[in-house]
Amino acid sequence: MTRTVAEHLVDTLAKSGVRQIYGVVGDSLNREAFSLTALRRRAAHGASVKNVCSCDHRRDIRRSDRVLNIERKPNMATRTPDLEQKFQKVRELFVDASPISKAALENVIRSIQSAEPATESAAPMESAGRIGTRRGKVSELTVILPIRPGGAKRMRAFLEHLHGSIANQGVDRVGTVHDMRFVFLENDTKLLFCTAYDGDWDPYIDDFGTKIPDILDLQFGEIEGWPGIRSPKIKDFIVKHQVPAYFWYVANPNLTVVETRRLERIGKALDEFLDKIG
Repeated sequence: MTRTVAEHLVDTLAKSGVRQIYGVVGDSLNREAFSLTALRRRAAHGASVKNVCSCDHRRDIRRSDRVLNIERKPNMATRTPDLEQKFQKVRELFVDASPISKAALENVIRSIQSAEPATESAAPMESAGRIGTRRGKVSELTVILPIRPGGAKRMRAFLEHLHGSIANQGVDRVGTVHDMRFVFLENDTKLLFCTAYDGDWDPYIDDFGTKIPDILDLQFGEIEGWPGIRSPKIKDFIVKHQVPAYFWYVANPNLTVVETRRLERIGKALDEFLDKIG
């Protein structure tokens, strides 16, 4: 029996992990979730895509924006006296700056003054808990650590030969790590380690100690004074060497690792669906 486009759409969303749709399907724009079970039932009875998904895009976008509280309201902060005071303060601090910095500052100020009103960040910098900063759901951790003599060579060997094939899978099991960077400094005597992760500082450290302790001890076992991830002294050791970020930009502060992967699955599934009906 020939399958309808609506049935293809429902199966595609279900395979990608979607169970309910909010503010996307026409009948669901009244804040109530429209379950895939209901969609499947309607599709089985011959509902067309026009019926399953409202085709009045302009109307739906306006209504969806209200439901999701993302109406685009201009922020006039770029033309307030407060911003002019900030310009003046920065200019005063740049009196003794290099010519390059001075020219760049004036170019940036002119650009801000002539541009469309900017919007304030929806995720201001906050504390990540014991130490570090967070924007939205994403936190940062930066440490500068002393390396034992000869330790950099052993750390490089582990990172090069085993981390990509084995340890990366372990880090994925933690489920909250966006990225990690290992940078060797000052003739291999120090390590700069940076990472971005979801949630607060204490649970993040706890997760590594319970889920992949041996991988952590391989990553940092050549650090001077490293007590071991299982040690009750480990958190104090990390705090001693951590340097909180003074400023930090996050492109998608409200997307966790789990949410990002889910969106990737949905996007891939929808691309496949569009290819089928194209």
